Amino acid sequence: MKWKDVSANWAAFTPLIQQNWPHFSEAELDSINGDRARLISHLAERDGSDRKSAEMEVARFIEGVIPADVYASETHDNKSISDSEGYIAPGEDVYSDDALFADGKSSAGSR
Repeated sequence: MKWKDVSANWAAFTPLIQQNWPHFSEAELDSINGDRARLISHLAERDGSDRKSAEMEVARFIEGVIPADVYASETHDNKSISDSEGYIAPGEDVYSDDALFADGKSSAGSR
């Protein structure tokens, strides 16, 4: 994921940030408001580490879990639907009963 996704959905990410770095208060996170440089500065200052270490921590964080309300965005969903085309076998009717394609048996007789 890219930082712009975190920044644009800051409210959805703040609980994860607090879980990852419990020393942040809500007021601090509100003041950071998605600004990556400010988050890194706060981390470095709070942990007494150098900026490079704080940058690496943030980089690891954005590779992690994506909150459901961010993941289930219209843009992401549309891309996933579009990408799913590649998993449809040649000749398969996408509007057919999926049971016909699971093991080759029809579920019509079992109803």
